[in-house]
Amino acid sequence: IAGETNRSFTPTNNGNYAVVITDGICKDTSACTFVGNVGVNSVANGAMITIFPNPANQSFTIQSTNKEVRYVEVINNIGEMVLRREVSYGVETIDISKLAAAIYIVKVKDKNEALLFQEKLNVIR
Repeated sequence: IAGETNRSFTPTNNGNYAVVITDGICKDTSACTFVGNVGVNSVANGAMITIFPNPANQSFTIQSTNKEVRYVEVINNIGEMVLRREVSYGVETIDISKLAAAIYIVKVKDKNEALLFQEKLNVIR
């Protein structure tokens, strides 16, 4: 992927991804890893989960008809959880005013910590 030189990468499209390391004239490529369901809203047990707006500035809203929804986590580009909040199904607003402008991953989990939904969130300032 042209221009991608950071130590982490968040795919925006489904596909196979590999890391290529170049040192002078030497080059090595890792095995490919498939990434799927990028940017696709989750339907679990017939219930839809969505987040909006995206990009977001001060807050985003999670809307769900899934009664299993229990937690929302926001993960930064190096895999650190920067926000975790207990929520319930319906409509909830999540304050992100203290987060830096960046791309984050929003995870929605049930009471057993099983992943119900995941989507990238662009925080802008």
